[in-house]
Amino acid sequence: MSDSDSEEITPSQPVNDNADLPALFWDSMPDNAEEHPDYIAMKALEEESTPEERAENFKQQGNNKLRVGLKSKNRLLLREAVEAYTKGLALKCSDTQLNLALHNNRAHVHSLLGNWRSALQDSQAALQLEPASIKAVFRGARAALKLGQWDVCGQLLQQGLALEPEAAELLQIQQVSWQGRASYRVVQQVFKWDSWGQLLQQGLELEPEAAELLQIQQLLQQGLALEPEAAELLQIQQELAASRKQHEDQQAAQAAAREAALAPSRKLAAAIVLKGYRLTLPEVHVGSKQPYVDKQGALHWPVMLLYPETGQQDVIEDWHEEDLVAEHLDVMFGPDAPSIDWDTAGEYSRQRVQLYYLSNAGQPLKQDQLVDALHGKWPERDPQAGPKRYGSSSSRWVPVDESLSLRQVLLAPDHVIPGVPLFWVLARDTQYQARFLAEELRRF
Repeated sequence: MSDSDSEEITPSQPVNDNADLPALFWDSMPDNAEEHPDYIAMKALEEESTPEERAENFKQQGNNKLRVGLKSKNRLLLREAVEAYTKGLALKCSDTQLNLALHNNRAHVHSLLGNWRSALQDSQAALQLEPASIKAVFRGARAALKLGQWDVCGQLLQQGLALEPEAAELLQIQQVSWQGRASYRVVQQVFKWDSWGQLLQQGLELEPEAAELLQIQQLLQQGLALEPEAAELLQIQQELAASRKQHEDQQAAQAAAREAALAPSRKLAAAIVLKGYRLTLPEVHVGSKQPYVDKQGALHWPVMLLYPETGQQDVIEDWHEEDLVAEHLDVMFGPDAPSIDWDTAGEYSRQRVQLYYLSNAGQPLKQDQLVDALHGKWPERDPQAGPKRYGSSSSRWVPVDESLSLRQVLLAPDHVIPGVPLFWVLARDTQYQARFLAEELRRF
């Protein structure tokens, strides 16, 4: 089977001057073409000829440009061949076989240019004219493969298998012949059908298209026994194998990239769980700040302080887990600390400041959930998993013993960290403190 009607023509030696050639064989318009006798004669003939004769002329022009373009590796001539075939088809002549050849040849040139969508469209148009066109089947299947249109590729190959009524019998005969066995063994050795079939079967859950690709491969394998032009089927097989391998490599690379991106979060989550800390969904956010583990294995936390009386807040970006609560309060509220603008009554002094945390703030996250959370993907909030007012795991305001370290406070049996350590700051012995502790619990 040839790739176009032009391929049986033996290429002649290249000629540089188009003016020395008959106008029919010009690969480009020479200077003063309108004055050339051949050109004038052709134009006169064109006016007197039928659409079929003009379409045949355009087909010959396209074939000549294709032949010269292939020999000289000139893509411009290939595009001109496409234009010639297109002009022939635009005449809409009544000769079905001529239109079939124009579509098939244009599909071939589109394939050479890498215009796979156009090649597929021409092949499908050719099959509309002649469903038994093997050329159209092969070119369409290759184009569909290049476009990743697996359904179309499978349908075209199945259509090709249906062209030979005795296909099953020919397959049986060739399988017992030395040539058929040799071809089958070569295909098995090159493509390792058995191992690939097992791979596709194992990958069905991960790749929904795997079953379809397996079916297409089986059709291709059967097709080797149906057509003398097995090389074209073999080429499609090779391209399908390469496409499948590329897809698998891309998936593996994406999975490796995701795992590499998650690796720091996995390490941090493992350290948090190993130390006994428990985290739940956050009540507030501190931007991109996260805990981290230093070289000595100690955990450092960003800590949020909320002042409910005024709506103010502070963030301690790096609180070593072994630092005492009192040490940080001394820095923030001691005699050498800056004055607090919003505390006009002077109630938030070092002696009167008291920290609280909310016990049983939520359902602790599992380690895999914690990995996603540390990577920025917190689970959806479950209304039933938040703080509770009644029961053994009810929530309450717990005063923080400032003589303890942050680690000791966070590891209390009823302490579940809401995203990051979160403490409410109140001034002792004030009306607001009494009202806050009484009223806030009513919301749970």
